[in-house]
Amino acid sequence: MIELVDIIKSYGRSRALDGVSFKISPGEVFALLGPNGAGKTSVIRVLLGFTKADKGSAKINGVSVQSKLARAGVGYLPEIVQFRSRLNACSFLRRMVSLKCKDKNTRAQIPVLLEKVGLGGKERQKIGTYSKGMMQRLGLAAALICTKHLLILDEPTTGLDPIRTRELRLLLQELKERGVTILLNSHQLSEVERLCDGAAILNRGKILACGKLTDIIGTDETLEDAFIRYVSEDKKR
Repeated sequence: MIELVDIIKSYGRSRALDGVSFKISPGEVFALLGPNGAGKTSVIRVLLGFTKADKGSAKINGVSVQSKLARAGVGYLPEIVQFRSRLNACSFLRRMVSLKCKDKNTRAQIPVLLEKVGLGGKERQKIGTYSKGMMQRLGLAAALICTKHLLILDEPTTGLDPIRTRELRLLLQELKERGVTILLNSHQLSEVERLCDGAAILNRGKILACGKLTDIIGTDETLEDAFIRYVSEDKKR
């Protein structure tokens, strides 16, 4: 599904990604973990074609991310969600359908989708009156529009309270059961440990550990313990 090989990306003199390689299998839920500035968002930007790697290759379903075909059927939720305040949720999502796939059946399912993300009853409310958490949930709904096989989430729990975080986890589990591959960037390690099959831990643009969570987490450790151990050891080098 996703394959990165020796990705190098620099911004000026700062190297954001330094030889990043990993694979994600179809239907897998995979997390990018690391301190702020570790390179997680840069990986996502490369995958989505927002920025071009200096070296290396990145593919989705065997297609180079430089091709628009690689992003067909891919949903994306950015870390910071901002929408036009004068629209309501239904109007906004109808526009998203028109932009992404022009599917009449998807358009008809908008009320169901809003219910799933916890915005049932708020669909006619102006977006400008939404709280941060409501805006995040609308962003998730937009990401799910016409998404067929891959969902990429950058800090999806931003602004969500514990109840909404749990609802998000259950929704992502449902998508996984439908065969959707999910890549997420998150600092919520307890949620990652509950939901994800595998992960890559990054620091200073390099991968410190990558694979199944069962291989990354040591005996008598939590994911948080393992994360701190890998990052602390890297700082000593």
